[in-house]
Amino acid sequence: MDRRVYDNYVIQIVKHGNLSKAAVHLGISQPALSSGLNALESELGFKIFNRKRVPITFTPEGEMYYDYINKMQVLSEDFQQRLGSYRQEIGCKVTIGGPVAYVESMVTDAIIALRKENANYQVGIKCSPLSELIDAFARLPGIGKKTAARLAFHILKMPDSYAKNFADALINAKKNITYCECCKNLTDVSPCAICSGHKRDRSV
Repeated sequence: MDRRVYDNYVIQIVKHGNLSKAAVHLGISQPALSSGLNALESELGFKIFNRKRVPITFTPEGEMYYDYINKMQVLSEDFQQRLGSYRQEIGCKVTIGGPVAYVESMVTDAIIALRKENANYQVGIKCSPLSELIDAFARLPGIGKKTAARLAFHILKMPDSYAKNFADALINAKKNITYCECCKNLTDVSPCAICSGHKRDRSV
């Protein structure tokens, strides 16, 4: 999937207010546009638009996604301009910030072309906090990219106090939970309350 193509679908739908007009502007059929939007939403793991409303409106996740699309378009254009100004220099360094998915789809070709022109260019990619959060969830056992994205967007919608309590609980558990030296069960003290109890039959 070329994310740039599908992101443009979203932009044109917003610009024209409905799928029919957006499809005409894009030069494709409305079923093709609808199918492309479904494919994008399936990959992301959430709905971008409430299509049952007229005019169509964003879902909360879709609104955040559209905001990132706009930011990454600005980033991509700025990056292209900066590349042009650096082409006559030797050994320059450029750092790109943004979600990995967008950087990979929008900027990779420009990076490859630049390195072919001058191998001394150093290009670094710095991931956004959202991308890092999704990647962190995706590293958990049994959590794929789609589920990780849904969890990340859920965290972003939490009140600050709830998110802080969630983070504190993770850090506290990681810092204080250990294995009991006797029974090897998880506990916050070792030996655990059962193994250290006076009624414990230590011969068993």
